[in-house]
Amino acid sequence: MVFTLHIWGPAFGQASVDPECVASAEFLRHTLAPDSWALIASNDTLHHTLPALVDEQGVSVSGYTNIVKYLCDSARTDIDNDLTPRQRADAAALTAYLSTRGSALLSLALYVSHSAWVGVTRPAYSQLLPFPLTWTIPPAIRSAAIDRVGHLGLGHLAASVDDLDEQSGGSGSGATTTATGFLQLPERFGPSKTLQPEQTAAIRLQSLAEDFFSVVQDHRKYAGEDSKASGFMFGRDEPSSADFLVFAYLKLMRVETPQPFLRNAMQKSFPALWALSEPQHLQAALSITTQAPNDDGYPWQDPAPRGAAGLLGKFADGALGHVPSVGPAWTRYRQSKCQGSGALQTFLALGAVGTAALAAAGLAVFIKGLAPLGAPVHRFEATQYAARDKGAGKEGEQGFHRFGNDLGAMLSHLPDFSPAGRITPSPPTRDTVYNRGDVEVKVDVEPAPNHSPIVDAHV
Repeated sequence: MVFTLHIWGPAFGQASVDPECVASAEFLRHTLAPDSWALIASNDTLHHTLPALVDEQGVSVSGYTNIVKYLCDSARTDIDNDLTPRQRADAAALTAYLSTRGSALLSLALYVSHSAWVGVTRPAYSQLLPFPLTWTIPPAIRSAAIDRVGHLGLGHLAASVDDLDEQSGGSGSGATTTATGFLQLPERFGPSKTLQPEQTAAIRLQSLAEDFFSVVQDHRKYAGEDSKASGFMFGRDEPSSADFLVFAYLKLMRVETPQPFLRNAMQKSFPALWALSEPQHLQAALSITTQAPNDDGYPWQDPAPRGAAGLLGKFADGALGHVPSVGPAWTRYRQSKCQGSGALQTFLALGAVGTAALAAAGLAVFIKGLAPLGAPVHRFEATQYAARDKGAGKEGEQGFHRFGNDLGAMLSHLPDFSPAGRITPSPPTRDTVYNRGDVEVKVDVEPAPNHSPIVDAHV
């Protein structure tokens, strides 16, 4: 075994979920003998950017274009040696076009679209990745895909219909009123409110798909209508490295999604490109007669087990990358270091263990604070209290305000048992208030409970 090709695992009936991984696998299958290379579904590798080709000395090359260049420079293949200078320039332009516009359209169809992500793409990644990497890696991949389509102005396709309803005001269970006190009529939803985001942008998506396919088809008709070419790019009778990349993108664009705008546009308006994405198209130019033992023609090999430490390290790496303000700095630090070093693996594993311990402690505290099962639950609803006693109380007193006033009135009728509030009766007294000559005025004071003292004057 000379080479090992690390790719994302199979999905959608293809060798990989990534177009460059599909192109790399097809390129090696058609240019190298099956016993000289192995295909490994690494998926969550920390060591390489997939696809990655590793030789027997441990030298790795990432990316489809770099893999092709490395094999051509090492005399493993001469697939592009007979290209003319113009064809080489057009091949480079087509490769760049596929990596930009083709990648953006695939991102729209498989990742940005909420219905496609939930129903097709996310389940595919769940089959490829072990737990708990399904919590960190797929959201990061989708976030990067949304960023790639930002220049197209179609990032809103990532929102579901429910998300759009919440942003527009939500349904709301209670009636709302205007500033003048009148009831506000609920919004009437027209046909556009019930459509998926892809359906509302169908015209724009159709235009983007047709523009992309027309450019690819123009490169296929490179030699003119009277050419004797067998249908490969640039009017050639044998494939070039660009043919495998075109095949990979077109093949993934045929994936059946809830809103298959790419599949429909290619099948209805570009039947020649539809035929170009058939496996028989490349099988006719297969230069290696010895087939791999597997049914799909690929020499699959099981990946090396990562172990618990490596799995937790990868999970901690993804979790730290999602922390606000810390994620970008951590990503830059990780990329600046040797990603395969044991020290980094140990650090990530320890970080994952600490994160898991904190999460477990928080969950235990939360569960302990919950009420036991079967315990009575008390609910205080101010609106229901006000509705029962409508019209009672002072104006403007509703809900708990009215409840507080009633409670205060009830407590005010209770007797005051405090020592300062007790009234101790005193014996009656008589005071002389005026005595001059033959006139004498005396006042008898008798205390009465809960009343003012009774004054009886005697002259």
